Amino acid sequence: MNILKMHNMSWYIPFKYLRNKFRNYVYNKWQKLEKLGIVEVQIADHCNFSCYSCTHYSQIADKHFYDINVFEKDIKQLSKVMNSAVNQISIMGGEPLLNDRCKDYITIVRKYFPYSGIIVLSNGILLDKQSNDFWENLNKNDVYLNITKYPIKIDIEKIIDLCNKYKVHFDIYDGGSADGYVKESYSCSFDIEGKQDIKDSFEKCKAVCFQLTYGKFYVCPQAAYIKYFNNHFGTNLNITENDYINIYNSSKEEIFKYVKNPIPFCKYCVRPLRKLKIWKSSKKEIEEYLY
Repeated sequence: MNILKMHNMSWYIPFKYLRNKFRNYVYNKWQKLEKLGIVEVQIADHCNFSCYSCTHYSQIADKHFYDINVFEKDIKQLSKVMNSAVNQISIMGGEPLLNDRCKDYITIVRKYFPYSGIIVLSNGILLDKQSNDFWENLNKNDVYLNITKYPIKIDIEKIIDLCNKYKVHFDIYDGGSADGYVKESYSCSFDIEGKQDIKDSFEKCKAVCFQLTYGKFYVCPQAAYIKYFNNHFGTNLNITENDYINIYNSSKEEIFKYVKNPIPFCKYCVRPLRKLKIWKSSKKEIEEYLY
């Protein structure tokens, strides 16, 4: 069974939750990872938009950019450890285009991952304000531009024209190009007391949103950026050394093992996510995150 081939086939499935369900079925059935599907790198923690119960807490995050020197060191190490066993790297946020050096991060990723896919995931607000250098960089590095379709006014036709002009791969995230598409919100529900069964939470979550930040590799963004939640709401959802794996003292096999097992932080997560049917803006209140 070629796991990579099955993973690549999953991109023909239009909706993200169905893609993830298919991938996890394949991974769990054959119990072997030949490649990580997507590794996400957040180059701006904050955002110029405010989504209800954001899983990255970007609407309540401090203004912060991934230090580009540390970023290059981390990407180089990840490449060394994984030996190209990463299918795609997603450059995101927050909103990645808030980082004026976005194109430089792209160049770094391509330098160390010459054969992996690269995605830039954006809300699109700043896209038509980018320089020619940015668009040429997307083309040169064979980057997929992935826009999340929120109920906001952006000049999508201008963006499509720019993509065509510079021959940039373009898609709308999570099936958003379908007729009648309406962006939905989800509640990233927490049990503040941490009484959830970690195995049950992990199995229902089917975590595939792997995060790399400052030398640490996390199985999900909720654990990676929980400091913003704690700082904003005065809570103490605890992160331990067992909630992440350090890429500087771990092997590829250890990383594969890590992503297939629950972490202590799973005790806080109520899964599956609660769907709200329509997109909502955040009021930055803790109730958005409570089960």
